[in-house]
Amino acid sequence: MAAEVSSAPADIEAEPATSSRIGGVVIPVRDLAASRAFYAEILPRAQGEWIEGPSSLTFRGPEQRVELVRRASPRVSGISGPHCGFRVPTASLEPTVDALLGMGHEVYWWREDHPSERQPTAYALDPSDNLVQLVASDTGGLLSHVTLAVHDLELAEKFYLAALWGVVDHYHGWRTDDIVDAQAGASDGEPCAPWTRAARYSRIRHESVARPTPQLYIRYGDDMLGLVVATRHIQEPPEETLKGTPRVIVQTERSVRQVAEEFPTLRIATGWRLEKARGVAFRRERQTLFFRDRSGNFLQLDCAS
Repeated sequence: MAAEVSSAPADIEAEPATSSRIGGVVIPVRDLAASRAFYAEILPRAQGEWIEGPSSLTFRGPEQRVELVRRASPRVSGISGPHCGFRVPTASLEPTVDALLGMGHEVYWWREDHPSERQPTAYALDPSDNLVQLVASDTGGLLSHVTLAVHDLELAEKFYLAALWGVVDHYHGWRTDDIVDAQAGASDGEPCAPWTRAARYSRIRHESVARPTPQLYIRYGDDMLGLVVATRHIQEPPEETLKGTPRVIVQTERSVRQVAEEFPTLRIATGWRLEKARGVAFRRERQTLFFRDRSGNFLQLDCAS
């Protein structure tokens, strides 16, 4: 279906996230066999099954799924912020790390700034350089959270509250306490994830000091979407491309007809950008809408019939 955008968008207000949740992710990879071996060590065998497609592998759990799609040149970000947080049973965290090390993967131990992520945990790159985080948890689905890099956090907040009905869970990086915490952590050598900090030159101290990268966490049911201001340039795909990878899957109780009618009317802009406000362009395939946020991150909305 062609992109649909209204010429006269209407003002909207965010609604509570009672009808949407993180349904999974689509991850581009170069080698399906090597990628399956990597993710098989992370994904709980007892809570899902692998389904093979012509050029994909999908691990389908009770509520979420992870799709590995073969691409000759996968669009990946390495260690720059975007990553998937996979839940791993607490007792299985260290054995999983040992298994990844045994396969030749380097494992990093970092912490982040959300209140639930203040203790260091394991991160690793899959064979295609997609970054994953291991989250020790004995409850919940496959994914604890997905973090994306954005260029404008205020605009991203309006987009995700309006288009995907999320609820703000936590901000980080604006308060004086956040700045003091970042500087103290740098002095103590805390293992903060690289994308959570940026060095800024202090005219008072005449040296570079650590500053927290602005971050926003939006909750969808038991799961979260993390948004962090990009610390390096990430090339966006062509503007007319609405279906691509990597991609976050969101599930909603709303009907596809209802959402398809709402998207063109959403007025999402901030400050001086109001004159550039426009609806959300999308591509429809049966009960699913494919679209992207204002920073080029691909999204998939699985709607009710």
